[in-house]
Amino acid sequence: VGVFGFFSHIVLYVDDNKAQRLTDKAIVIRWHKLFKGNWLTQKYINGDELSVSEQGMLTDDIAEFRLRLASISWFM
Repeated sequence: VGVFGFFSHIVLYVDDNKAQRLTDKAIVIRWHKLFKGNWLTQKYINGDELSVSEQGMLTDDIAEFRLRLASISWFM
């Protein structure tokens, strides 16, 4: 309850279509704004060459980041 007895709330909106259109690099950059990332995402952002297995792991990580960045409940 606010000072004057009024309730307030916040309305959040996630643009799922926009989130799906973001490039993998854009997803990792946004993730790094919230978290340090890991050795693999740091390597990717630095432009270092990735092995086939590293690229597979990175693809999985980015898919998870994309879901989490578009999930309001994940942040709660």
